[in-house]
Formats: sequence, C-alpha cells, structure tokens
Amino acid sequence: MRPVDAILRPGLLLTLAVAVAAIRPTMSLADLEGFESYEPGSFPAPIWQDVGLVDPEPPNPPDPSATVEWTADAQGVDTRALFVAEAVAKSQGIYQRIEVRPRYVVTADIRVDRFCDLSEEPYYDWAMGVSVGRYMEDLDPAHWPQVQIYASSFDHHWRLYGAGMVSGYGIIDLEAPVELGRWYRVQTVLVVETGLVHSRIWDLASGALLVDRADSIPDWIPEDGQFDALIACEGELSADVTLPNLAALDNLQYSADPSDVREPAARPIGSVAIRLSSNPVGRDGSLSWRSEPGAMCTLDLCDAQGRRVVRRHFFQEGVGLQSIGWDAFLGERRVPSGVYFLHLEGDSQATATRQILILD
Repeated sequence: MRPVDAILRPGLLLTLAVAVAAIRPTMSLADLEGFESYEPGSFPAPIWQDVGLVDPEPPNPPDPSATVEWTADAQGVDTRALFVAEAVAKSQGIYQRIEVRPRYVVTADIRVDRFCDLSEEPYYDWAMGVSVGRYMEDLDPAHWPQVQIYASSFDHHWRLYGAGMVSGYGIIDLEAPVELGRWYRVQTVLVVETGLVHSRIWDLASGALLVDRADSIPDWIPEDGQFDALIACEGELSADVTLPNLAALDNLQYSADPSDVREPAARPIGSVAIRLSSNPVGRDGSLSWRSEPGAMCTLDLCDAQGRRVVRRHFFQEGVGLQSIGWDAFLGERRVPSGVYFLHLEGDSQATATRQILILD
C-alpha cells in the first residue's frame, strides 16, 4: 500500500485525503502470486484490479475480464491459474500499482491456448503479456507506456515491446516460437537508466532455456521508465465477439533485484504425474498421465484397502500428457462407487498416487 503523500507549504500542512475504496493491498516486493488462494470462477481481488475496467468508454468487456480457474501445470498437476478471454475491443487481465524503481524484474508462467483474431484493424497482437508500465487513467492498458514480453498472434513468436513516456516504441522479435497449450516461464529484467532489457524464456515441460539475450529499447531515455504499474493482460483490440480460453497465467512475481532469476526447477528424470478431468469421476470422465518418454508405465486402480481392481500398461510416446476415457480405462470391469487410489509407476521406479472418488 502506498503511503498518503503530504505537501508542506509555508504555514500550511496539507494532507491529501484518499478514499477508502482507493486504498488497496498489493503484492510485497518479491511475493509470488500463484492464484491458489482465490475461489475458481472469481476475480483475484482485492490484490489485483481489472484491466477491462480502466477505460470506461464502450464497448465494454465482460466484468470481470479475467477469472481464476482450475487447470493443469506443465507437469500435469492440478493448479489454479488466471484465465483471460478474447474480449470486445478491450484488453483483459489484471494490474496493480507499484513503486517507481530504478530496475524491475518480472517473471510469470504463461500458456497460450488460442491466438487472437487479427481479421480487423486496428489491433494489438498479444495473446498474453506481462509488463511494468505507467498507469494512465481512463486509457486501455494496451496503450500505456510499458516494457513487456508477450506472445504474438501475428507470427506466433515471443516478442519484446518497449514504449516510453516521451520516445516512441520498439518491437523486438525474440526468435522463439509460441506453441499452443504449452507452459513457458518468461522473465524481463529492465534497467531504467539505460533501457537495457534482459529477456529469458524457459519451456517448463522440459526445463530448456529458449531465450537468454539482452536488447536495448530504441531511442530510450530514463524518463521513459517511470513505471508504477505491474500488468498481465491480453492486448487484442479488434474482436467483435468474446471468446473464452485465450491464455492462462500463473506464478507471477516482480522484484527490484536484477540477480533475482527464478529459473524453473529441473524436471527429475522419470518424473510422473496423474490428472483427472473431474474428481469425483463418473464413467463419462477421463484420465491423463505422464511418464518417462519412450518407456512403458503401469497404471493401477486400487480400492481403499489397497487391493488392485484394474491394471493397465501404456507406452509413453512423448513428453506431454496422454489421456484415456474413464470408461475405456475400466473396460468390462464394473467398479462400485467409493474411494479409490490411482497409482502410476514408470520404468525408472518413479511413482505417483492420486486419491479419487468414483461415482458409478
């Protein structure tokens, strides 16, 4: 929370009054926002404010313009993340006010599920981006001065965008593709004095570092970087309909220390994971799993006493999740309602266990 400013004049102390509604809690420096504390279907208030409500002029996007929903992370484990849609001619997402600093480090996990509709102009082509920027009242955040890494719907690449308060703007192709449905960790380190931006992007499924480079924002001057907002939003402005599931965001963090590099943890060799379409699960549900690529794995369904009810063997073809319908997994076996355990074992003896409730 920012302190109330005081203006001292000769013979007069004037304290600025701030409405209670304007005093909002914010993330502390280096806090990690994983969205786990918010109910699915809700907007992540009061920590965050709605990007879609900044510009009051119509047309207006849905309210709220972003919600927290259940999804799967890069390893197939259930997690809560922020989802945005493709809105009617307005950006969608979240922002909060922060202190102006000489440097900024912003890190987030992003998964793009669809690219934007670019059939009409004018448009801003990012499906999802994270940035530090300058708050501008009644102006869509797509137009705010900012420095941002974003997923481009134009060429399906990661791009760096920089726009200052005084100078123009620049767009730099980071020369790394954006694959739909895949989680990436993106990080920007901005040094305000020089306009130097260090960009890093990791593939979270494999842990591979895809981008590690430094670029200078064209025609940058230090006054350009008086940024007081942390922003995560999509910036497509030409759609005439609202479509869901454009992109997801998770594990958002900002810092002032350029050495604060939050690299993804190394993925253990032989790591495994189980995911369900729902829990409780019925015969119309589905089951997903991930094991070691190119290896056989065994998936057991056991009752509450540990007795095996169903066993299936599968070959893991790639690094992603594989899926099967629950009815196909059970086959001819009738399983009464109750509490059960799914147990997955890979060739390296790595295991995962998931408790489930079956509704017959």
